Amino acid sequence: MRARRLVFVLALSVLLAAAPSLQAQGHFEFGGHYGRWSLSLLGNTAEKLLNDATKDEIQDRILTDIQDSYPGLTLTSYDQTLNFNSSGDDFGFGFRFYPGGHRGSFSLGVSVEKSTFKVLPSVTSLMLLQDSGTLETAIFNGTAAASAIIKAISFLLTFRWDIFPSAVVHPYITFGGGISTAKALDD
Repeated sequence: MRARRLVFVLALSVLLAAAPSLQAQGHFEFGGHYGRWSLSLLGNTAEKLLNDATKDEIQDRILTDIQDSYPGLTLTSYDQTLNFNSSGDDFGFGFRFYPGGHRGSFSLGVSVEKSTFKVLPSVTSLMLLQDSGTLETAIFNGTAAASAIIKAISFLLTFRWDIFPSAVVHPYITFGGGISTAKALDD
């Protein structure tokens, strides 16, 4: 055991003695950011897509519930309006290491992000029905609203290649991935 310690101390001493002749070229950068997002930037496109995707499903569920209590009623017309609001924010910090120094094009980044996602849809439905035996009409008018909020903490690892790294402004290509806590979906 003492022999191992002695070898370790000697090897460490040799490395420390040679350290002034070794040139470190790495460069670290530390940064933070904050941002807000919303699907409202898409205008009515998101609402129209969601309305088209959910219209038949909502209509069928309402009609099934009504016909369970009143089997003689049949659908004559249905209209649905969907309002969709979404928003959120994201803030984080991280550091990036350039192994090639200031002029190197490759870098490796690690960051921590805290994100909030809010989705607030509401639906208004108007259904006209008719009794097949008596020919009397019925109207169903309903509104439903929901909210979903997800707060997630994620840890990201990115690989970045700067194009024209010595230029003041330069584009870059980034690949990466991350993990998030499972608690974000449980809440």
